[in-house]
Amino acid sequence: MAFSLQRVEGPEPRCRRCEEEITEGWMLNIPWRARSAFHSQSDYHFDCAIDVDAAGALAALSTNEGVVTERDRWIELARARVEAERDANRLRKGKRAAPIEPARDRKGRPRVRVLYIATPGRPGARYPNYVLPWQIDDDYTLRSSRYEFVFVSHTRASDARIDPSQPWVAAVYWQRSDGMISPGNAKLVEWRALGLAAPVLVIAGQGADDVAHRDKQAERLRALIAKAGFDPDDAPVLSATAINATFREALLLALDEQAAKVATVEKARRTERVTDTIDALVEGERDEAMALALSKAMQGLRSAREAERARILEATEQFVLRVPEQASKVIAPILRYNVVFARESLARMIAAQLSGPAKLPARIEDWLRRWRDCDGDPTGLVSALRAAIDAAPTSKRSDELRAMIERLGIALE
Repeated sequence: MAFSLQRVEGPEPRCRRCEEEITEGWMLNIPWRARSAFHSQSDYHFDCAIDVDAAGALAALSTNEGVVTERDRWIELARARVEAERDANRLRKGKRAAPIEPARDRKGRPRVRVLYIATPGRPGARYPNYVLPWQIDDDYTLRSSRYEFVFVSHTRASDARIDPSQPWVAAVYWQRSDGMISPGNAKLVEWRALGLAAPVLVIAGQGADDVAHRDKQAERLRALIAKAGFDPDDAPVLSATAINATFREALLLALDEQAAKVATVEKARRTERVTDTIDALVEGERDEAMALALSKAMQGLRSAREAERARILEATEQFVLRVPEQASKVIAPILRYNVVFARESLARMIAAQLSGPAKLPARIEDWLRRWRDCDGDPTGLVSALRAAIDAAPTSKRSDELRAMIERLGIALE
């Protein structure tokens, strides 16, 4: 946020965050932010502004020397917050980040964060007010008796950065009642890797009071989060045709309950968290979730340490060998992020895929092309290819496999 430092003149304004009067003589202001029914302008106490955006507050305070009383104290707090967030997201094993005091509101409630995904409605649908959950408050914030919840839209990887002063405690999957339900979402794997309990599932909009329609959507949403490794029975389901006080109270109750279940993972790097999640999924043989988790892990493979990389590659091979019919779900990230496997490992995964179905597996040509472009001994896979053809030499499957091998320039002799 782009804060500017302003003198308090005339009637004392109210802080946008805490809604108390600003009496210090100076305040931080966001001049470009629109006025709303909740607040006449975007004014903040210094400590409230630092909680809302420490980097933005630090920039504004650092460029105004000799004006604000105790300016150095506020700069020190803002800088400590910025450095703690940076260190938490660069953390390596064996090194600990500097401790930081948790952010709290003026009533002493911890300021904590909630990740959310909001699905759009169908094209041309009416009732745009149901599109995003920030309709609950114009400052993305709700307060229960226990917490100050800040809602953060999860649209890119950086949105899920760790801030030790404002930990992640819950997640919300906001589904438009007139929209399609996604078949999968890799961001859910990141939520699980953050140690969050199952997300609160919200079905909002026109038609959310139709019991049969709502129950059908809830069933699909529970199936979706189960793919990411969550316990679907642990996910509260809320519905709303209007965003009102009753809905906010129900949402806060659900968030309080889920926040109490969060695991502490603040000192783990993102790649470590995802890798640990993969280990748990391997142990539980959660194959639907594994495909999503492996895809997410491959995004960060380049920055992963050697041990993490080995765990991800090994887990991928275990996944393909156990459920070769789902191997097509992991080849896309392998190609996209140029994940390098040993040729022998690729040969084992391809052989597993060719050993089962009556027809050629989906995307087997991509797997063969990846193997062809690797260095190493070709003997293992060549034997498997011959065996697959010889099993039914006159079948359509064998004809297609021969043509594919010839097209890729793979020699069977």
